[in-house]
Amino acid sequence: MRRRRFIALLGGAAITWRKVGVVISALWLIGLPIYVMIDSNRRAGEFYAWCRSAESRYTADMTPEQQLEWCSRSAGFMTPSVLAQVLIAGNGDTFAMWSLMLGPIAVFWLIFCIIFLAVRNM
Repeated sequence: MRRRRFIALLGGAAITWRKVGVVISALWLIGLPIYVMIDSNRRAGEFYAWCRSAESRYTADMTPEQQLEWCSRSAGFMTPSVLAQVLIAGNGDTFAMWSLMLGPIAVFWLIFCIIFLAVRNM
């Protein structure tokens, strides 16, 4: 009798945990590309600042306008539209990005199912 109550409680808890898992998965799918874009732009900003500095010899013989254009293009800032193109382009970057997005979710759900089944079969 006591075991049945435990399993019934576990079944109700599983639905709650499943909802939490879905929310975490959705946040991961949304948050990871945003993080990649922010980090890419941070690195591009660092390169841009170095490119425009006096230490950079790449742009020494250019006018300030040419420096601005060349450094901006070379830095490779990522906009949301560029991120969307990466996600749907169908090349190696697309595969890597989707693997980074879906791989951890698959592992998370696999571990969750194994733990749930192990506790349920106790």
